[in-house]
Amino acid sequence: MRHIVETTGGQIADLAVSSETSSFALLNAIEQTVTTLSAVAQVYNAYARVLGEQLSSLADEPVVSGQYIDPEDVAISAIERVINTFNATRRTLQAQQASVFVDAELRPHHCESLSDAYAEALVALDDLIDIWRDIRATIITRDLAAEPRDGEGFASVEALLTDLHGQ
Repeated sequence: MRHIVETTGGQIADLAVSSETSSFALLNAIEQTVTTLSAVAQVYNAYARVLGEQLSSLADEPVVSGQYIDPEDVAISAIERVINTFNATRRTLQAQQASVFVDAELRPHHCESLSDAYAEALVALDDLIDIWRDIRATIITRDLAAEPRDGEGFASVEALLTDLHGQ
């Protein structure tokens, strides 16, 4: 009988140590995820600030007829690829955030910490995507404004249509 008690006691002790180790591993993983997401958000925010300064400089430059920012649409194409990549990243982060609430190992306070960290990263990413869209729009608008114009503009839509139809 003594052997059974010692064996059972040893198994219980092993289970306790194993449980404690897995709890520490889970807490460590949660902490690392929160820290990483916070760092990612900071990088996105810093990147958005730099791009915001570039956007301001771009918007402040006078438009000169015939001088284009992106005559071959190389920058526009690159920006579209960046936006698409960031949108894919956004979808991934959203899916990861949603998965937090279905993980049986996580307690409500774990879910809240992780969800908040994902939300912080998503807000920063949204700001970054928005600034890229603004830069794209500014380049397109400025390049259109730099188109050389012959003659005067049209006073109305009707005047434009009349000119287009050759009347």
